[in-house]
Amino acid sequence: MSGYPSYFGDRPENFDALARDNQHYADIAASIQKVTEEVLLTMARAAYEETGLTRLCMAGGVALNSVANGRIIRETPFEELYVHPAAGDGGAAVGAALYGYHTILGKARGFVMEHAAWGEAHGPDATERFLRESGIRYERIEDEDRLITRVVDRLQSGKVVGWSQGRFEWGPRALGHRSILADPRRADMKDIVNTKIKFREPFRPFAPSVLAERASDFFVLPDAERHYPARFMLYVVDVKPEHRATLQIGRTHGIHAEPITFGFKLAGWLDEMDRNLERLRIAREVISVGKVSGAVGTLAHLTPELEEQICARLGLQTAAVSSQVIQRDRHAFFVATLAVIASTLDKIAVEIRHLQ
Repeated sequence: MSGYPSYFGDRPENFDALARDNQHYADIAASIQKVTEEVLLTMARAAYEETGLTRLCMAGGVALNSVANGRIIRETPFEELYVHPAAGDGGAAVGAALYGYHTILGKARGFVMEHAAWGEAHGPDATERFLRESGIRYERIEDEDRLITRVVDRLQSGKVVGWSQGRFEWGPRALGHRSILADPRRADMKDIVNTKIKFREPFRPFAPSVLAERASDFFVLPDAERHYPARFMLYVVDVKPEHRATLQIGRTHGIHAEPITFGFKLAGWLDEMDRNLERLRIAREVISVGKVSGAVGTLAHLTPELEEQICARLGLQTAAVSSQVIQRDRHAFFVATLAVIASTLDKIAVEIRHLQ
């Protein structure tokens, strides 16, 4: 490993010297971030002292500073913070529209911006038409459960998934309508996404996707469902100390993931293996049959009683009906059962390997 991302081209001969110089600029950037946080905290505290209000609304590009926003909610008296997901100049459009609607036209207030999906939508028909006209291979899956299963399988096997649904997000954050999904359990996944997918600097961070009602279980964010910045990827908050060493696995359903413990994962595997053992027991009964009923199964050369005695000595049940051979569906059922069990074992092995 050279320490230099391959997507930036060949590693410069003076890379070490450049890295030392770059540290100087990194220190400047860190200092600017620190000063910005302190300025915003001072302004927020002053606003609270002047108004006594517990809700703060922020706008402007600086309001997209997620680290500063997290400190404001933790270190000032404000209880709730709202930041428009397109807090920069582009977000002025909604302000102008609302000003005209409420102030100029005098309409009553009632709109609450619960999500950021206000962009263009690309439905399945339009997407399929584009893929077909572009000669891109595709498979259209109508059943949502089957689609989710396919996505989960890809993620668990270390694949990176591009997810598109509904209207795209307004603002700089990908919030699940146009997102890149990856398994966070793999230590190398950050480099894979940064180098092979996004072609960006290695230090760039990633955001977890967690059910809102479970966020406060794992992160220092009480009443997480009340906090709009968390929905819009505008908070950076700490993981609770008791969970920093907890092995957590994202159970992805579409774009949302609910962290679970490794013990819970083991319990799921055990339950699945119990079902597999029952399947195997039934499959053994289905295939444990015999026949001595002749070439076409008509018992022309011996009696049914004799056939039963022979099969009993072999530990088999007598096939109710057979021709030249035992019906092949019995063998197919047994082999299919083995395939299901093998699939379970393969899944467990892959997931354990990813946890190493």
